[in-house]
Amino acid sequence: MSEEIDDLVKKSAELRESGRLEEAILSARRATSIDSESANAWWQLALSVAQKDGEGAALEHFKKTVELADAYGFGWHRLGNAYKSVAMMDEAVEAWETACEYDDEFEWTRYNLIDAYNSRDLASEKEKMLAQLVELETQ
Repeated sequence: MSEEIDDLVKKSAELRESGRLEEAILSARRATSIDSESANAWWQLALSVAQKDGEGAALEHFKKTVELADAYGFGWHRLGNAYKSVAMMDEAVEAWETACEYDDEFEWTRYNLIDAYNSRDLASEKEKMLAQLVELETQ
């Protein structure tokens, strides 16, 4: 990543943390326009858009993040949350299951999966729900 991209990503994070979301979005968008393959830039854009307009509005940005950094478990977790916010539960479950493959210690992903499995009330998912409960107990 170039120094310019690093600076824009850092600036976007700082602006978001200080509540200056419009500016954070502009900084992250600039970074993605300079380097469309920067997962960090897409991540900052996703976080800023999600904070400003909700998880669903950031869906495409979270998708791009995990496309570029496919082993980033927390990215998959947030993508699952974005899918859930737009009532795409099958995709949310798939994203959360992927998140667990890469980050098996992030318990909120497991809680989301348990809730999703339970709400869908599919017999085929009862074993999956129990497996998630067991994982939470062993952590």
